[in-house]
Amino acid sequence: MQQDIVTSTPEHTANSARRVIKNTRGTRMGYLVFNGQPSGVPCGVREFSTEGAVLTMNGWMGVPDAFSLFIEPDSVKVDCKVMRKRGSKVQVSFETWENNVRYRTR
Repeated sequence: MQQDIVTSTPEHTANSARRVIKNTRGTRMGYLVFNGQPSGVPCGVREFSTEGAVLTMNGWMGVPDAFSLFIEPDSVKVDCKVMRKRGSKVQVSFETWENNVRYRTR
């Protein structure tokens, strides 16, 4: 059974607008992009909120301290800062937020 949770938050950064996020239980698909690379590293995005998330890396542990994360199907790009690494999980905080950004073009 899936439960939808609707949350809102005040401005996250000085130039961002108020956001309303529809949050569902489960794992979203995300892609880590860093150093201007054209391709990203896939990851699972869990415990997603307006402030941060927990990423599941599936064996790849070369996560830099700061990177961009594209979250699908939400069309969201966030700049992340690593807060904690434990096993295959990485806890991140969100620094900046952009809506309607696609990681891949069809």
